[in-house]
Amino acid sequence: MALTASQMIDAIHKSRGFISKAANLCDVSRQTFYTYLKQYKTVQDALEDERENRHDFVESKLMALIDEGNVAATIFYLKTQCKQRGYVERYEHSGTEGSAIQFVVTTDEANGDR
Repeated sequence: MALTASQMIDAIHKSRGFISKAANLCDVSRQTFYTYLKQYKTVQDALEDERENRHDFVESKLMALIDEGNVAATIFYLKTQCKQRGYVERYEHSGTEGSAIQFVVTTDEANGDR
């Protein structure tokens, strides 16, 4: 059975951009769906648009939780979207007064003795 671009686009919308579900709706394998997908630029564009819509939807749910004062949602947002402002979980190690860490290997350690 040959898939048309309109069938695929309809399945993409119904599946919210999840390929496995779209393939099931078209009654083809995921691999077959991908094969047809490569042939239709309009379907590729529809898939990208649907995934962007899904991302917007999920982000709106996250923002609603933040608006409600959900601390976990706020922390998640800060860690993922505000790294440039310093909201990261990263530890930097340094030597004395911020200098580089210096490693000294003795002859015994270099030979594997401890």
